[in-house]
Parts: sequence; C-alpha cells; structure tokens
Amino acid sequence: MFGACPTAFVIMGFAAIIAALLLNDISTNLTDPPTFTTVKVGPFPAKSKFLIPIAYPDIRSQAWKDFDFDTVFSACESVARGADRWEVTLVDESSGRIEAVATTPSAGFKDDVAIRVSASGKDKGKIVVDMRSVSRVGVGDVGTNARRIRAFMNDLRSFLKRS
Repeated sequence: MFGACPTAFVIMGFAAIIAALLLNDISTNLTDPPTFTTVKVGPFPAKSKFLIPIAYPDIRSQAWKDFDFDTVFSACESVARGADRWEVTLVDESSGRIEAVATTPSAGFKDDVAIRVSASGKDKGKIVVDMRSVSRVGVGDVGTNARRIRAFMNDLRSFLKRS
C-alpha cells in the first residue's frame, strides 16, 4: 500500500534532476510560450513541453480577476525593473510585452526573459501573465530559469497584494 508512494517520489526527484540537466528554456505556457522581439531565441523545445510539467509542476500561467490590464502590466514592469541583476530591454504595453536580460550571480551568464500580459486565453475575464526564461549558454540550467520564474511570480503576487 505504501510502496507506491516512495516510488513516486523517487521518480519525481529523478525527473527534476534530469530536467535540470536537460532544460534551459522554461515557460509558464507550454502551448503558446511568450516569444522574443529584442533577441533571437529559437522555437520552444519539444523536450521542455514534456519535462516541465513533470519537473516543475508549479510553473504555470498566473491569472488575476481582481485587477485590470494596466494594473497588472504596471506591476510586472515594476517587479522586472526591481529584480536583482535584470536589465529591462523592452516595455511595450500595447502588445503586453516586457523583455529583459538576467545575469546569473555566480558565473555571470546572460539569460533572456520574456513576460506577456494578456486579457485573453483560457481564463476569460482574467488578466493572464506568462513568462519564459531561456539560458543563452549550455544545455541545462540546473533549475535557474525555473527559480527565476518562481521568484518573479511570487514578487508579482506580493506587489499586487499591496496594490
């Protein structure tokens, strides 16, 4: 009865390790990930679509119904501008896009970040925030991009709660 539970945890832990070694492109939206306009980033990899839900089940689009588009977009811009070691390279409210370059603290690697705010999608009547973080170097990011997305979304939630 209890044998399956530890096995599931071992499999999930193994999947997270594999993902950290194989993934360097993480998105909250696996079917329509945010795209980049200021840098050339390739298409969203098929392996990411498969591994992200297993390794990072908490990485998903965030939707708000209690705030309008302008409030959420402004909050996203403020959080991005306040993020440690981020350089915001694009703010385009008309398209709902924010782009940035994030620099890792230890090795100084540059990673590209795209944030999309929209009033559409499967969550009708809500403002949806999607985010994509891509390493420029390497095959795996050791979880850096997933941690970046989690931190941004947590900071955004905190920012909007104070609004």
